[in-house]
Amino acid sequence: MAGRRQNERSLRYWEGILRTIDPVRFPPSRGPEQPRYWQGEFHSPVMLPAVQAISAHGGVETSTALLALFGLALNETTGINPVVVRPIVSNRFRPGLADVVCTLAQGGLCVLDVGGMPFDAALQRVQRATMNAYKHSYFDHDDMVALRARVTAERGENLDTAAISTTAAHGPPAGDRRVDPDAAGPRDPATHDLPMAPRPGQPLVRALVRPHRRRPDAVQVTVYLDTHSISRADGEALLHAMESIAVAAALDLPEVGVVAEVEVVAEAGAADAEAAEFSGEAAQPVSV
Repeated sequence: MAGRRQNERSLRYWEGILRTIDPVRFPPSRGPEQPRYWQGEFHSPVMLPAVQAISAHGGVETSTALLALFGLALNETTGINPVVVRPIVSNRFRPGLADVVCTLAQGGLCVLDVGGMPFDAALQRVQRATMNAYKHSYFDHDDMVALRARVTAERGENLDTAAISTTAAHGPPAGDRRVDPDAAGPRDPATHDLPMAPRPGQPLVRALVRPHRRRPDAVQVTVYLDTHSISRADGEALLHAMESIAVAAALDLPEVGVVAEVEVVAEAGAADAEAAEFSGEAAQPVSV
């Protein structure tokens, strides 16, 4: 009975979003290419202390800070608002499933209405939105397929919820960190200075941004792009905007500046799978 009630709550949550979001998530691409799908890696030493400072000051997980940066940067780069993301929720998010020996990871649905907001306000809004999405990411797959089909038929429009998929990682505590205000300057979005390569196959997402912690001194972000939805230049601009917004937000904190020591305080109830990803341990794969 508890599982059925959870499923019903999740379906109601999803239906409310599916009935209100725009069916088309992206404006026309400014640079469609063949090959269509591309993958790149963005290495940012300055984003690490900035995100840690933001998280410590706001009392939120670094995953929340990264997701807020993603939403604000995508809005700045493409004008999209609200931003619809598909966070992957693992079996360790709920204490009652912590001892389940199997893979249980389903894509949630989260709306980030952050366009034009100051960073502090956007961060708090993203925190509330993601927690709500996590709570409603457990559902019966067949029931969800039926719900999507019904809402699509009633709206008369194909709903593109695979437009954006993102996972953001939770980081371990850090010691002495300095935020360099000159390390993340503006870049020309028309230039290609981010290494990218064609990606075989046909991903089910338009854009996927996935932060990692493969090195102890930096955030490494993998980006997957469907250039018929978002150009490579806009994908690069998105990552640079995340970095610039992070640095600006961190430097606005009274206790940080350019020389502050930053120590992340982990919030109770952190998503363990996300923490494992950021610390280099095994984590649930991303899927949509």
